[in-house]
Amino acid sequence: MSDPRVSVIVCTYKREQTLCWTISDILAQAYRDFELIIVDQTPQHEPETDAFLRAHADHLKLIRLEVANLPNARNCGIEAAWGDIVVCVDDDIRLGPELLGQLVTHFADPAVDAIAPVVVDNRGLEVAMAEYCRKYNRKIESRTGPLLPAREVIGACMAIRRSVILDIGGFDAKLGELHRSASGEDLDFFRRASRRGYCTFVDPASTVLHLTWTPGGCDVRMDDPVEIRRAQLRALVYIMRKEDDRHNRSWLWTWVRLVRFFLAHRDVVRMGVIGFYRRINEMCEAVKYVHAFIKPASIDRNES
Repeated sequence: MSDPRVSVIVCTYKREQTLCWTISDILAQAYRDFELIIVDQTPQHEPETDAFLRAHADHLKLIRLEVANLPNARNCGIEAAWGDIVVCVDDDIRLGPELLGQLVTHFADPAVDAIAPVVVDNRGLEVAMAEYCRKYNRKIESRTGPLLPAREVIGACMAIRRSVILDIGGFDAKLGELHRSASGEDLDFFRRASRRGYCTFVDPASTVLHLTWTPGGCDVRMDDPVEIRRAQLRALVYIMRKEDDRHNRSWLWTWVRLVRFFLAHRDVVRMGVIGFYRRINEMCEAVKYVHAFIKPASIDRNES
């Protein structure tokens, strides 16, 4: 059986040196049957970045968008892609030369519909592995052990069958309109994929480095914790409301789900009374915003 064709999609916004590093790492992959698509939402790059993109023009397909919207940018890249496997990589990721081949190998198993590596940041691999264990409530015995089943994965680097993406309708571009810092589009995507019966995994043996210190991208997340929570809460409310609307459930039902989710969060106990009421107010603001954002005809009730 021949190796599957792969389309690597990098959506970029106001990233310069890290974008060049990411592109260089992708072009240096040992696995060669791939195309590289750059979806550029940056109004004006620095001269050095423009020169880099021109120098590598023969090795990549460049799509330029005027309006920054991460899920929409991913959809545009997917529409232009010819690969059987789509690999989405953020513009601040460093990849080892074997990464693409490691991920693609797993698709020989028809039970694998999507897979992602462990995303490591400046805190190191041990911290990342511990967080994955907590997130999935499963002990990782060895990095050479079996794949880790996961309902959703971190969107910084993920490989997905193109047929799966097309079947569930791609990424929800409305999540890119909710807040100037895109949030939740990967969570929403994999929740929909899971409902369709598709299986997602994490490969503990594969890692990428996330350069979280770099400016650009969803840069409002980096410096303002309030904006981080605002983006995340709006995305969470929208995702839950979309799921409930699919079953013709009222906003009251959504409120109950949100409160249960909120009270079940381990940080609630440490907040104190003032912190608790502050977080409740943030949730109310998110619900009010999303309620005004959603129009009756804006949600696809056929999603499953």
